[in-house]
Amino acid sequence: MRTTIACERCRAQFPEFGFLHPDDLEYRQDELSVVQKLRLLVIVAVSHRYSESYTADINNKNILFIASEVQKRVTSGPSVALIQTFLILSLCNWGDGDGFNAWMHCGIATRMAQGLLSTGFASCGKRETLSELEKRTLWTCFKMDRLLSCGKRRQAMFSDGDMHFSLPVNDTQFLFGQSPQAAPIDDSLKVYGSDDHLVLLIQGLRIWSRVHTWIAEGGRRQPGMTEPEQCPFNETSDWSKMKQDLIKWRQSQDALMKYPATKVSVHAQRGQAERFGYINLVYYVSLLFLCREFIPFSPVDEVKPRGPIEPPLLKVRGPDSFWLQNVFDLYDAASQISSLLSDLEHVGCPLRTPFSGLCAFSSTLWSIYGAAFPNFMGFTPSQTSDADSQAERTMAVYIQDAMGDLQLSPASEPHLMHRSLLTRPETVTSASGVWITLSSGRKILDGCAGAAVAIIGHGNTEVRDAMVEQMSSVSYVHTMAYTTSSAEDLANYILDGEPFDLTRAYFVGSGSEAMDSAMKLARQYHVENGQPQRTKFVSRRQAYHGNTIGAMSMGSFVARRAPYEGAILLDNVSYVSPAYEYRVRKDEETEQEYAQRLVDELEAEFQAVGPDTIMAFVAETVGGATAGCISPPAGYFEGVGKVCRKYGILLILDEVMCGVGRCGTFFAFEQDGDVRPDIVTTGKGLGGGYAPIAATLVHRKIIETLKKGTASFNHGHTYQAHPVSCAAALAIQKIIRRDNLVTRAATLGARLHKSLVEIFQDLEFVGNIRGRGLFWGIEFVKDKKTKTPFDTKIRFGVKVQERAFQLGLAVYPGSGTADGKKGDHVIVSPPLTITEDEMDELLVLLKKAYDDVAAEFS
Repeated sequence: MRTTIACERCRAQFPEFGFLHPDDLEYRQDELSVVQKLRLLVIVAVSHRYSESYTADINNKNILFIASEVQKRVTSGPSVALIQTFLILSLCNWGDGDGFNAWMHCGIATRMAQGLLSTGFASCGKRETLSELEKRTLWTCFKMDRLLSCGKRRQAMFSDGDMHFSLPVNDTQFLFGQSPQAAPIDDSLKVYGSDDHLVLLIQGLRIWSRVHTWIAEGGRRQPGMTEPEQCPFNETSDWSKMKQDLIKWRQSQDALMKYPATKVSVHAQRGQAERFGYINLVYYVSLLFLCREFIPFSPVDEVKPRGPIEPPLLKVRGPDSFWLQNVFDLYDAASQISSLLSDLEHVGCPLRTPFSGLCAFSSTLWSIYGAAFPNFMGFTPSQTSDADSQAERTMAVYIQDAMGDLQLSPASEPHLMHRSLLTRPETVTSASGVWITLSSGRKILDGCAGAAVAIIGHGNTEVRDAMVEQMSSVSYVHTMAYTTSSAEDLANYILDGEPFDLTRAYFVGSGSEAMDSAMKLARQYHVENGQPQRTKFVSRRQAYHGNTIGAMSMGSFVARRAPYEGAILLDNVSYVSPAYEYRVRKDEETEQEYAQRLVDELEAEFQAVGPDTIMAFVAETVGGATAGCISPPAGYFEGVGKVCRKYGILLILDEVMCGVGRCGTFFAFEQDGDVRPDIVTTGKGLGGGYAPIAATLVHRKIIETLKKGTASFNHGHTYQAHPVSCAAALAIQKIIRRDNLVTRAATLGARLHKSLVEIFQDLEFVGNIRGRGLFWGIEFVKDKKTKTPFDTKIRFGVKVQERAFQLGLAVYPGSGTADGKKGDHVIVSPPLTITEDEMDELLVLLKKAYDDVAAEFS
């Protein structure tokens, strides 16, 4: 049992162990030969690394003992079991960062395999009829040999000429005995599928082997390589043929196999990050080695690339476009290697092998080269800085590793607790305007401003300077005893003229805190107003009001509530229908009739609960994360306000996501007639992402009531009205007003709405488009006629978001749209500073993302 578990664990962790078969390991131990027992021991030792009881010292001693015993059997003659044992040992050494012993043990296995190939395996004497087990063992020798060789010091031993037999069959056929379909190497993808890592890696390594051998034998300095027919821009040259084969191999791969279009985290979730990493490293390092061969070591005063300037010189210069493309491909390959290695680190799958070390060194060398010769490379100052940082980042990891500062155990994980415990999010290195730059160098168009947060875009220097100035004078005070000018000025600025009789602003750190503050204010108001029996709230379904216990209780995001339902969430909240025209309005209803029906439903709920027991009705003016920008019908909030006033119930409007100008007016409710909320919460756009801040804005009547009672608000936070956050928010609000960004949101929003309808409305899986200003949601459905949502397992909206991200666009996905459980949407909510050209690019990328996902279901 233990050996079977060990075998399964090894196969799961290492694609290199593809030759392991359960049937080959399920003999009774007294029936095994010594070599077979040693093979079992090394399998158990390797699998033990992934058990909770793993102890490095003991395991290392076991590996050393097995290595010693196996080496004694070398002179007894080769066998498949002995070859496999040396290969597993090699992988073990590889994982420990012991490149020399890994290469040595792989070399022993390779020489044995070559010997058996020349004399015939035990099963037969002809290589064309090799057993599947033998075939897989040979291919593993070839693959390991290529990954471990690093030039003349550690040369490759297995030549392409030795590999004339077909590829192994896929795992299902191998493990369960289905009839194999032999296929030549060049046609293998048709047999094994585009995601077969073994096939792809072997194909790539064959090309890398040719490139590596050509370079090791002198590359462009070989005899005859300066002749016109061998110049790299000649399509029949050796160099060009290798590059053509490399590109052909790349093009044959499925999109999911290509980095950076597909993130490492996608494969990490499947336990395939290492395989994905090696396939892409083979491609990029092969491209880098090919391109670097014709780059001058020291271009001196060269302005444009024009081929080698050190002997031997080419006899034909070639077109300038070729040399420019060569430089571009070289640096792109170096950049992608650096980013890929970094991303593998982030998902907890660091590569520590001679091959990855060679890739890291080569990437770093040419990043340093780019920083040293920016004119030659055609770099901007920003690209020069990025190249320098990239080199420093890549080598820092490998230098630390060489010094023994890093633990290479699989348990090496980040200490920051991310939302997912399996994958890390992308690392952002810089952001400016509507563009975000990742550590990989990729640029992302921020089409959702985070979560409708970055209202004036990223990297605004005015806001930065205001924050620095505030920190230079007062960085923090406790509001129980002190106030600051930045907090006072911000409150006075946004409530100048007391709009809608909102007279006080209470500043906190997040929208959730703002909602909790509003709930407490409502309760305290009624207590001090002589109505302590009011203990209940009414909210709406498909609503989201925050993530703290109080705010989550007010919302109805079913998936987020589920773990806490019946345990810690409040039970004094009831819910009515949302103003969700697409799903709630009846076909025969006019807009006025629909609005009145919703108001009547609310009044009926008040009566059912007991109107004198209700503190407040809470609603998002324009629905946000859960419902995807649903907008109320005309007259709805006017009617809601009248019903609330009729029963003395407070009206709390949540504008954390939709407020501060995003919908085309400063308050979103300004577009809904004569609406007078008692409390308004704002947040995301208030601080624009530059600092955490939100606000609870309070009506005059509440303040006057509290003044007559305790004359205080029984609530407080350590970072309440934080001076630096208030300074940032004040600078942002001044920019919004000065640059007329609220009006701009209305104007650009009309253009965005028109474009969304023209491009998306008639598409097969688009059910509804709704929103205001620069706050729009697209709801996806499985069936347009019945409005049936997709099954939750399909995650259609998330797939659109993920594909958009691969293409370079960020949008905000949502689920549970239809009923709190089912339904998908994405939100488009770019910074109010987005240009029309950037908006057009956003639409193109979003349409492409939708098309790619929809193609799976059409």
